[in-house]
Amino acid sequence: MLKFNFQTKNKIVKYFSSKPEVAAVYLYGSYARGDAKADSDIDLAVLVTDKRKYKGFGIPQVVFANDLNQITGQKVEVQDLAVCPVDFARRVLAEGQLLITNNEKARINFEEKIIRIYFDLKPSLDEYFKELAEITKKGELHVRYI
Repeated sequence: MLKFNFQTKNKIVKYFSSKPEVAAVYLYGSYARGDAKADSDIDLAVLVTDKRKYKGFGIPQVVFANDLNQITGQKVEVQDLAVCPVDFARRVLAEGQLLITNNEKARINFEEKIIRIYFDLKPSLDEYFKELAEITKKGELHVRYI
């Protein structure tokens, strides 16, 4: 089991501290849970509040992941919280670790919004995942790839 070391955390925090368009960065996944292995990647979720800098093919999470792969010398995967599913964002907020906040107001507003939407959708999400589990157990889940 690998731990998220201080030097790696500092490199990530330093990188994002120079990016005011990033309101917040969360560590989630195996490093946040403390069960990372040698082949585990570093999972980060970012809240980007201004994407004008990343027009065209400059998708923020791809740019960040490429930069951080080089800076840390480790495989880093970055998800954009503003465009991910609500249940994923809620899980990051509940189980992840906040690494840096560049815009406290935007971060808090986002967290409140996600929690509110999640609890509005929770009954439907619970039913969906229950049905999905039953279909999967029966072997009735068929996926067709085109």
